[in-house]
Amino acid sequence: MANFKADGTVVSLSVEDADGTAYGSATFDTLGQITDIAMPGIERPLIDVTDISDTLRDYLLGIADPGEGSLTINWDPGTTGAYTYAKAALVAGEKRYLRFVLSDSDTTEIHWTVFITSVGEVQGSEGDKITTTIGFKGLTDITVV
Repeated sequence: MANFKADGTVVSLSVEDADGTAYGSATFDTLGQITDIAMPGIERPLIDVTDISDTLRDYLLGIADPGEGSLTINWDPGTTGAYTYAKAALVAGEKRYLRFVLSDSDTTEIHWTVFITSVGEVQGSEGDKITTTIGFKGLTDITVV
């Protein structure tokens, strides 16, 4: 069993719309100071196709759904580039590439195409850090390189 640590993982978001730019040509901006990653899982819903001649329920698997995820980040006004791109992608309804580069010995890269579904309010309280959350919806299967 492989052990991977989150330490040193770099997460970045493409600057350009994924519909108009090939992955290999995309420009990425790092999403800094991530404190939590909720990765999506793939689900296939059951479709009930039982008819009156069946003695047991009958099902088909539905279309795969790549799921939804989120990133919680500490707000740093000096490094707001990716936050700005995420917000712009949300408003424009554009697809983006989301890329994770792990800190393992092979610097494994994980990427897929996503819609940004939410950019949370920047929140904080006196004496504590300021955070925000970026939500995303997977549009393709995850690619591991």
